[in-house]
Amino acid sequence: MEMTKISENYCSSNECYETARYMKSSMNRSIDPCIDFYQFTCGGWIQSNPIDKSEHRTSVVELIKSKHRLLMKTILEEHRPIRSRSIAIDFTKYLYRKCNNFGPQSNFFGLSKVKQLLRHIWSLNENDNEPWYRLFVHVTTQGGIQPIFEIGVRADPTNSSVLLLEFKPSRLGINDRDLANFGENPKLIEAYGNYQLAMMRTICKLNPNFNQTILEMDIQDMLEFESKLAKAKLQLKTFAKMRLKHMVNQTGFDWEQMIVKPLWKIFNLTSIKQIESDDKVIITNLEYYAKTIDLLNKTSSRVVQNYMTWFVILQYNLGHIGPESLRLLAFQFNKFRYGKKSIRPRWRSCFTMVSDDLSWSLARLFIEKNYFTMNEKHNASKLTDSIQSAYIDLLNSNKTWLDRSTQIGSIRKIQNVFKNVAYPNWILNDTLLDQYYGITDSTLLNQTENNFLIIYSMFLRLKLRTIYSQLPVKIDRANSWIFSPFIVNAGYYWTRNTLTIGAGLLKAPLFDSNYPSFVNYGRIGTLIGHEFTHAFDNIGRQHDETGNLRNWWSRQSIMNYHNRSTCFIRQYGQLMDETIGVKVNGVSTLSENIADNGGLKVAYHAFIRENQNNGSERMIRLTDLPMYTSEQLFFIAFGSSWCANHRAESINDRLHYQSYAPNSARVNVPVSNLDAFARAFNCPAGSPMNPDHRCLLW
Repeated sequence: MEMTKISENYCSSNECYETARYMKSSMNRSIDPCIDFYQFTCGGWIQSNPIDKSEHRTSVVELIKSKHRLLMKTILEEHRPIRSRSIAIDFTKYLYRKCNNFGPQSNFFGLSKVKQLLRHIWSLNENDNEPWYRLFVHVTTQGGIQPIFEIGVRADPTNSSVLLLEFKPSRLGINDRDLANFGENPKLIEAYGNYQLAMMRTICKLNPNFNQTILEMDIQDMLEFESKLAKAKLQLKTFAKMRLKHMVNQTGFDWEQMIVKPLWKIFNLTSIKQIESDDKVIITNLEYYAKTIDLLNKTSSRVVQNYMTWFVILQYNLGHIGPESLRLLAFQFNKFRYGKKSIRPRWRSCFTMVSDDLSWSLARLFIEKNYFTMNEKHNASKLTDSIQSAYIDLLNSNKTWLDRSTQIGSIRKIQNVFKNVAYPNWILNDTLLDQYYGITDSTLLNQTENNFLIIYSMFLRLKLRTIYSQLPVKIDRANSWIFSPFIVNAGYYWTRNTLTIGAGLLKAPLFDSNYPSFVNYGRIGTLIGHEFTHAFDNIGRQHDETGNLRNWWSRQSIMNYHNRSTCFIRQYGQLMDETIGVKVNGVSTLSENIADNGGLKVAYHAFIRENQNNGSERMIRLTDLPMYTSEQLFFIAFGSSWCANHRAESINDRLHYQSYAPNSARVNVPVSNLDAFARAFNCPAGSPMNPDHRCLLW
């Protein structure tokens, strides 16, 4: 419902012209915004942004990622010699180029290097009676990866300044539910089994003793073993903190002597704190450990070793960075799973490898090349402060369902959120960057080894050792970044009460220091508000202002909270994705749905408050979209930040296995729950975007 032009201030700066151009190309103004605001703001974008054949989705954020990748590709592929003061940066370029140069080699050459990698970790299909725990220690210390069990470090949930050793289940090849019940998605299980067989057969054919019949039986045994792991993961998941000796009693296995001490010895960690039986550890799924120990004791060494070999293939992404024959097999599986139409270029897979494992080095290059300025960092910080202050306003004005003590605690929690914006200054320091990765000399760069997969394994081993070496160090909340600033994302860390908005996300069209305020508040502002709201989602609300897990809510406030969250569960659970005919899971998406709704409300409140302090800006309209008020433009900016296209297979994967509602719901539901939207667009009572009943947190 477009508004007629009235006499107000009009913005005609380059940024405003660009904003209007972007909005007009994104919108479908034939759609009534009171009926379907997502299609109103994104209908044009959806038509003009088809999905790349090698991808399963595209979105505003994905296009930002693509732009960043191309910028970094140019830097990583510069032909001048690698000369940097940071060894980590040199190694990032070195590893990327080694990976990229692996592709043009013959397929036989590539497969021989894969076989060499597996021999480096162990002999493929070596049929001996090595106990499973020695196999685990071997692949962990030689390959830098951890099948079946993942042993890392994590903040103590009840004393978040301290790091403890953490035990949790490792990821499996596909979704746990599908693996646990072959009848749940039989076509996927068949495709996955065929993928395993094809990959292993391609590698094993180099073995002169290769036997197709034996391999097929091995794959079947391996798949059944992985299914049992999945069933163990889906048992009642008890989170526990206990002394290591009590974990030994609970699981019937001596973790200290058989796993931890051998790891410490082989990784040469004698200079840091030794893990003793009286030390406390975190177990994220105690039942999994008890059941899996029993399973491992009953399973042959051959099956366990074959599964661990498959885990190496998956974790090293050999279907993406390996020889072309393996890349083609992985593409066929992903074609079935996600609907992809063509194989990704090799450089993309190599870039993903360094982005996953060396993203802080990429962040340094990103910032160093002046792709993000100090002025942008300053203005992004001011915007984040504004959202934080507006959140405190909302909490102060809550007179309906929070009692006073819980309200005071909530305000204190928001006041104490540590805000990591753009990037930390330490990554500009060569020594500190190298120390972060544990790369303190040029050993990795000076390898005579010509197999980049083995060099990669050396790095992963070093990376895991560096993680363990953190254990004596107390947590510094000022450096508690959830991920590298290069990552195009934002996040909130429950156990540390910290918020991260990386430089990679603070780019057009989501943010620009020269954009009018309705754009910055409507786009990046709502995302920042989303992350602040995670402090009060169904998990975050259980942590206090320092990130400690404790019961600080009154009983009545908890009951009121559950009533309000139940409203969201029912509201989203009624939504149906028309593309595939599947309903949204209101329970699994609850955390993100609460954050989406809270983020929009607090960003709108901050926008209105900011413009009340700057009256002239509130009246600004766009010369090329004169019919919309600044408040309407705030909502249009919000909606247009969520534009996306997904293949049907990708939608199915998202609805079944992920914690996010469809993008259309992430726009339409929050605006329909906010009466300010209905007022801004004069939506009739009872229309889809102005319903009779709303779900509200604050």
